Amino acid sequence: MNVWERGAGLTKACGTGACATAVASAKKNLTERLVNIHFQTGKLSIDWKENNRIHMSGPVSNIQELILVSKNGILKKFKRRVV
Repeated sequence: MNVWERGAGLTKACGTGACATAVASAKKNLTERLVNIHFQTGKLSIDWKENNRIHMSGPVSNIQELILVSKNGILKKFKRRVV
């Protein structure tokens, strides 16, 4: 699965998109309720339970740097050291 976010471009993964894809494909009887969604950097396992809860599992990555720009132009930059 490829995800393009407006303003960010191609992303490495998207949990929300993976869950939506899993539910939509199961509702159309294209897949079972337990599926693997593949991204360029790995896969997420999505399990849509009978009680309509969705369980997602897969690798986790850290955000290394985040830059926020507000409407009035204030810029904040956050860096996080990965341990």
